[in-house]
Amino acid sequence: MSIILIGLIFCIGFFVESIIGFGGTLVAFAILGFFVDIKELILMAIYVASCASIFVVASDYKSFSKTIFLKSFPFCLLGTLIGATFFTHNTSQVIIFFFGLFLIFLAAKTIFFDNIKLPKHFSNLVLTIGGISQGVFGIGGPFFAIALKEKFKNKSEMRATLATFFITFNLIRVCQFSFQDTLSFD
Repeated sequence: MSIILIGLIFCIGFFVESIIGFGGTLVAFAILGFFVDIKELILMAIYVASCASIFVVASDYKSFSKTIFLKSFPFCLLGTLIGATFFTHNTSQVIIFFFGLFLIFLAAKTIFFDNIKLPKHFSNLVLTIGGISQGVFGIGGPFFAIALKEKFKNKSEMRATLATFFITFNLIRVCQFSFQDTLSFD
């Protein structure tokens, strides 16, 4: 598949995200997953999703919540490191199986539990799970949003802060994947 077509499909995914506010990577994965190995796709998405997040932060950096970011960082970091290690040590078949479970969970959550508030004592666990999801798939947003949505003052603060999470943890993933010879810069 040509790089131009792959780029176009990522553009479509992030166009959808610009309209509904989330899901750019999921839309791109749903289309590209038919043509590209899931592990290669996830590695490609690091660059594309990071660029999209940089644009969000640059356009609304004043809304970033340093307090929420710093309080959540250790739990998300732990999860991201676990998830990236899982990604490195498993085959595409294992990754795609868990991605399918991830999508089923998201669908069930959206259909049945979208308006349920998370008890406060579970938020750190959900942040760690979000970090694992970010580390494996590059898609930690749904879990980060579940755990933190009540803490944000408004949607702008949520978008800027979550975009900063994505940039930070994608950079961590790039470093970890590079050290583990999963990602090369050739």
